[in-house]
Parts: sequence; structure tokens; C-alpha cells
Amino acid sequence: MSDQHIECIDCGRVFTWTVGEQQFYRQRGLSAPKRCSECRERRRWSSRGSAFDRPALRYGLLGFGLAAALALGVWWLVPSTTHIRAWLVAVNLASFCTFAYDKLMAKVNVERVPESVLLLLCATGGTVGALVGMLVVHHKTAKPSFRTQILRILTMQVIVVLVFVLLIS
Repeated sequence: MSDQHIECIDCGRVFTWTVGEQQFYRQRGLSAPKRCSECRERRRWSSRGSAFDRPALRYGLLGFGLAAALALGVWWLVPSTTHIRAWLVAVNLASFCTFAYDKLMAKVNVERVPESVLLLLCATGGTVGALVGMLVVHHKTAKPSFRTQILRILTMQVIVVLVFVLLIS
């Protein structure tokens, strides 16, 4: 086996496909490359699009942006409150609003908030807001796998609070 010279289908330049690369491709059952490394990289980056093309990132930023704004508002309106209490109030409100929004989007059959965002809001302290949202707007209540994940998060949070209380006292 020897190095092969291949013409890139995008830019027309000739690039070398080394013996090591050939073995790597063969071991993984891949066919010979058609593009040079620069064109492959350019194509990879152009196909990614914007970060906001990904619903999990877009809704995650919106949900946590809402929670952060609410936390600042609570902290500003009630200066005697701690940062943790302000965050818990805010993330629970944001969690409730996100669940209600997702239920509305489900009814009108448009892009939904990914479950990973809903679960992350719960995991960062918004479990009560999520549970209230589930009960009030009847969202995700018929999905056992989601309920199980919420209960796992709630269990972990209860354990953390108990350990924290035991360590303080």
C-alpha cells in the first residue's frame, strides 16, 4: 500500500491520502475522502449553523435568562433576602412559566421546549415550580419516564437539603 493522491471535489486541489489515513478509514469501514482537509473543515463548520439553531440551547438560554432576571428582580425588590432564596423563587417561577409555555406549544403543534431544558430547570432548583406547572396545566403528567426523572431530581434535592441541615446543626 502507498500514499494516494486525490483531487478535491470542491476546490480541485490534489491532496495526499497517507497509508496511515487509509488504514484508519479501512478499520472503520469508511470510503476514501472526496474533499481535502480544509474543505472538510469548512463544510463541517458551515453545516453547524448558529448556536440558536439548536432548540435546547435556545430555550435553555431563554429559561435561565428569565430565571436570572427574576432573581435580580426579587433580590432588588426584597433586599433582605439571600441570593439563594432569590434564585429559588426565580427559578421556580421560570420553571412554571416554561412548563406552561411548552404545554401551549404542544397544543398549537409548533417547536417544543426540549425535555433536557425542563429537567435542567428542575435540577437547578425549580422542581416545585415544575411540579405545580405539571399539575396546573396538565403537562407531562402522562409520560412515566419524565415523571420518574423529576422524582429522581426531587429525591436528590431532598437528600442534599437534609445533609446540609444535618451539617449545619
